[in-house]
Order: sequence, then structure tokens, then C-alpha cells
Amino acid sequence: MKAVVLREFGGPEQLQVQLVEDPTPGPGQVRIAVAASGVHLLETWFRRGRAVGPHPVPELPVTLGDEVAGIVDAVGPDLDPNEWIGHRVAASPLASGGYAEFVLADHTSVHLVPAELSNESAVSMLATGATALAIIELAAITASDTVLVTAAAGGIGTLLVQHAHRVGATVVGAASTSAKRTVILRAGADEAVDYTAEVWANDVGPRVTVVLDGVAGKVAEELYPTLRQGTRVISFGAAANTGDLTAVATPSGVTFQSLFDSPVMALFADPTGHHRLQAAALQAAASGHFQPETTTYPLVEAAAAHAQLEARRTTGKVLLIPGP
Repeated sequence: MKAVVLREFGGPEQLQVQLVEDPTPGPGQVRIAVAASGVHLLETWFRRGRAVGPHPVPELPVTLGDEVAGIVDAVGPDLDPNEWIGHRVAASPLASGGYAEFVLADHTSVHLVPAELSNESAVSMLATGATALAIIELAAITASDTVLVTAAAGGIGTLLVQHAHRVGATVVGAASTSAKRTVILRAGADEAVDYTAEVWANDVGPRVTVVLDGVAGKVAEELYPTLRQGTRVISFGAAANTGDLTAVATPSGVTFQSLFDSPVMALFADPTGHHRLQAAALQAAASGHFQPETTTYPLVEAAAAHAQLEARRTTGKVLLIPGP
């Protein structure tokens, strides 16, 4: 099979497409013929040899990727083939790297994909959708809120915009390019602002009651001091990859909560709770509450996908699609 193999840490060019042996499922495992594989910003950091939070530096050689959708085509010796083979599934975490034509997953990590969902939408729910649900639980947005979403054209950001719009809040999305701001408006935002503009924070900050911040860095440094008393800030990422949020000055009366230090993160640490959260995200997409925005690349262009993601030129969830 074709797989994207990382043998040396470094830039996107280190992601090499190679022919490797097809994986063989062991006890309790299924093999999935991959139709779509998710790409995370964190994986660009792993590629450079960085540990991220509880995740250690990967051992080389490695195939990155931890979420896929596709068709089960083989099972381990203790599983009934009639119950598994031929079913369209989504799975995360994986037992082998997702940037490949075939992957292994423990059967307890597998979800049947609802008929209403494409493979691309299903993959978008496993980590991105589940994370969006966790943020939504923390934020407790109501129709009386004015919500600012930064990184609003990304995979998580577009889902947060959609949710805030559906509950009746006034929604402002922030992004750096006109193309991204078009995506934000399509997702349901009432307003899309350019956070590279000189006075954007002074204009937007005093108007909002909830900030869902996926950028941090300079955006946080400019925005947080302008917030009014009673504003709730939920930080869910650092797309800018700079800055210490604990050092950003915020007015008294502004509530700050990092997703990663919140009680809901216990769900991600517990396999059963994480699986339930993924299932809820899949159902949210199947019902139409979430409508994932995606950007796709052929599997063999994984290096380009990483380069574009790092440069913040992508919108929605980034996916790799194996070719014929």
C-alpha cells in the first residue's frame, strides 16, 4: 500500500510517499480501506519533532494521522467477519498511522457512519467535531450573547459559528483573508472581521460577551485588554503558535477558561467518554446541526497539505484522500 512516512524530523518535505506492507489486523482489530484521513495542526508539530501536551515526540519512522473513514476489509482472528467486513466506518484513535491506504483500529474505536454523512464529514467529527462539542458545553452560549470566534474559518471554528448562529446568538467571526471571511459568513456569522486590521480589537472587543479563541498569540494580546466586564473567554488552541495566554493582560471581571484545563477534557482521557463524544458529534452532523467545511488533498500531496495548514491558508477540516 501507499503510506506517507516520516523518517526525519523537519519541514513538510520530510513527508515521503512510500510503498509499504499492508497491515494485518491482530486480535480485536479491524482493517479499514481508507477513504478519507484527517490532518491536524498538531501533526505539523510532531513532524518537526515537538512534543505537544501529553503527546510525546513520535518515534521514527512513523506514519502520522489518527482518524479515518472507510470500509472494513479485514478483521482480527477473534472477530466475526460477517459483523464487520463491508461496513462503512469512522475510527479514532488508530493502531496504525492514518496517512495511508489501509489502517488498523481496535474495534472499540470504530463508529458506523450514518447514511446521511459523507466519509469526509464523518472524519471531520471524530476530533474536530468532538472538540467543538466540548467547547460548546463550556461556553453555554445563549441567544442573548454576542460571540466572537477567532480562527473562525478553521475546522473547529466553522462548527462553533454554526452552533452559535443556530442558538440565536449574534456571531462575529475573525479571519485574516477575504476568502476565509467568505467561509465564515457562509457558516452563519452575522459579521466577519479582519484581525490583521489595526483597530479591529477596539471595535469588536467591547461588543462581545463570549470569545471562543483558537488563535492566541498577537490576536489575544490585542483583543483581551479591550473586553468588557462579564465577558467569558474560552481558549481552545494556539493557531498562531506564539504567546503565553497567562501573561496576556485582561480587565478585571473577564472570565478566562482554557479548554485543556477544563473538566470536560476528562472525556478525552477516558476512552469510553471520548467514544460517546465522537458519537454525539457524528449525530450532530447527521442531523444537520454541524455542516463540516473541508479542504481535501490527495494522499500523495500530504506534504502540500502540511505546508498550507502551517501557513494558515486552509479552511475547514484538512483531509487526505487516497487515490486509485
